[in-house]
Amino acid sequence: MVQSDCDPADSGPLSHVTLSPTDREINTALRSWLLTVVPNGVQVMQGQLNRVAAPPGPFIVFTPLFRRRIATNASRYTSTTREVVEPMECTVQVSAFGSVSGEAVQRVVSLWRDMYAADWLRNATGGAMAPLYASEPRQTGFINSDKQYEDNWTADLKFQVNFTVSTPQQFAEYITVDLREVDASFPSPKE
Repeated sequence: MVQSDCDPADSGPLSHVTLSPTDREINTALRSWLLTVVPNGVQVMQGQLNRVAAPPGPFIVFTPLFRRRIATNASRYTSTTREVVEPMECTVQVSAFGSVSGEAVQRVVSLWRDMYAADWLRNATGGAMAPLYASEPRQTGFINSDKQYEDNWTADLKFQVNFTVSTPQQFAEYITVDLREVDASFPSPKE
């Protein structure tokens, strides 16, 4: 965009656009929920973190995998914004490592489709997230840095996130209408 008197410089055309919930809010809610259902002493962390060694003892790593649109956008207006709501199906892989990994993943899968998860996520996110379903738990091979096999159970959690994108919107607060006399004869468009 070129700066002019009519078009002053700003931080970009989307400088006032906001997204809710953010990735951080989603991951925080998922981690907090997982901590309520796994056995005591099991650590829970987000995946894809570089240069972080595996913690001692049992632990869970959750990794976002997919986002898929599940419905057409909806719009609503406030006094200053237009809000676009986009329903998405999100998938997160939950991988448990250690001696209680099978038990931990079974607890997660069992409670994901229960009202416990639905109520918990609704309260934690203001209704922006809701559990859909979980895959069957599966044991996957995991070889540690010492080339030893370790217990590792994995499941995929599917959930709905209603992303809300807010954009500034201008509205007319009032309108003034004037009456003008109109001449009955109009010039033809060819003249």
